[in-house]
Amino acid sequence: MNTLYPIITLFLFCLCFFTNAQNSSQPNIVIILADDLGYADVGYNGGDINTPNINRLSQKAIVFNRFYAHSTCTPSRVGLMSGRFAAREGLATSVITPKCGDGLNPELYILPEMLADAGYSKRSCIGKWHLGHSNIKYHPLKQGFTNFYGHYGGMIDYYTHKRAGQVDWHRDYDFCADQGYATDLITKEAVKQIGDWANIDSPFFMYVAYNAPHTPLQATPEKLDGQGFDPEKGTYKLTNDDKRKEPQIGRGNNKRQTYKAMVESLDDGVGQILKALEQHNVLNETIVIFYSDNGGYPPNGGDNGILRGTKGTYYEGGVRVPALVYYPTLIKNKTSCNNMVSHIDLFPTLMELANADSQKLEKKLDGVSLLPYFNGLTNCPNVDYNRILYLGKKALVTQRWKLINNELFDLENDPAESKNVAEQYPFVYNALIEKLNNLRTAIENPIVRNFDYKIKKNWEMPQ
Repeated sequence: MNTLYPIITLFLFCLCFFTNAQNSSQPNIVIILADDLGYADVGYNGGDINTPNINRLSQKAIVFNRFYAHSTCTPSRVGLMSGRFAAREGLATSVITPKCGDGLNPELYILPEMLADAGYSKRSCIGKWHLGHSNIKYHPLKQGFTNFYGHYGGMIDYYTHKRAGQVDWHRDYDFCADQGYATDLITKEAVKQIGDWANIDSPFFMYVAYNAPHTPLQATPEKLDGQGFDPEKGTYKLTNDDKRKEPQIGRGNNKRQTYKAMVESLDDGVGQILKALEQHNVLNETIVIFYSDNGGYPPNGGDNGILRGTKGTYYEGGVRVPALVYYPTLIKNKTSCNNMVSHIDLFPTLMELANADSQKLEKKLDGVSLLPYFNGLTNCPNVDYNRILYLGKKALVTQRWKLINNELFDLENDPAESKNVAEQYPFVYNALIEKLNNLRTAIENPIVRNFDYKIKKNWEMPQ
């Protein structure tokens, strides 16, 4: 019997070594999500806003020039968390407002739960949740996260943290009275958690969902001064087009000036997060994903460049967003990729990187893994011309073609969607109309939404 001890010991050692080797190959994951950031609002896309940290990140990353998200906030977050079209969950037609009594289905297997099963012991949601607040079952901590810091809804005041007359700022389940500019508080929390988690025995997942530069337009005095704010000119006047009364604090001479100052604070946050990863010696073993939840809204200061349309539409300006992936373990050089990819691809990509068990998925993913793009390539793999992304009831997109509102656009030759070519290419048009109708039937889930909820004091989530 004793002669078996060395063999058993060796076996256990090898098993332990193999397990540790697997775990060590799992990267830390940091997703940085901007809110309503326009395609041309980052320097590396030719924008006029000073974004040195995002630009620096892009120099050693894959920059996806055709990265598609949903056209509005909540559905885009559904796609990220689930890897599925938001329409399948009945959450594609409107965002979660204070009066919404529904949210992301708690039964759905989402990103933090998948990573928990893969061995990620720390999983934080920092910033804007926007996937349900009417019941504790929608809380991030009930959906696989171990830590939460930020706000449940959207459009909070950056200084008072109020929406609909109540303060919406929380730590885990509790009301949080932290004072300060929302963008800076989100950054501060992310930096702290990196320091706390850098030396733990498992990889960590951090989802940093900034509310910037979403309205209300409010910047810090320092950033406004940097944009040339002139106190003698006063702040811009609100017009009838403004959907809600914006606070006086933090407003610049005009909307674009205020918006640019807000983006600079966002960029500062990205820089501080990168610095913290570097200082704690985990940058090289961390995948950093940066993108915007939807396109910009020019009436509120956003800039989508040549792209037609705005947030809330399915034209390119509403759904094509700045996006990049930094992962030095596999991505050695800057790569500019023109292939059509999507936010729903992040779930299967991270599932593969985390060595997660795909057998736990109860519902089919709509996204595909982007890992082939990462493996030391200087050029993107061959384009999948057959792939179709469903954007909404009246829109879909392929590598070349875009069908929207019964119009057909040739994106490879006309990214600005300036010329309807449906008559020029009737075969393509008719084929895509049929595809769209079939997708609508297969994907759209016509659940009845609840808009009769009344928020509680300080946005408390009831049982």
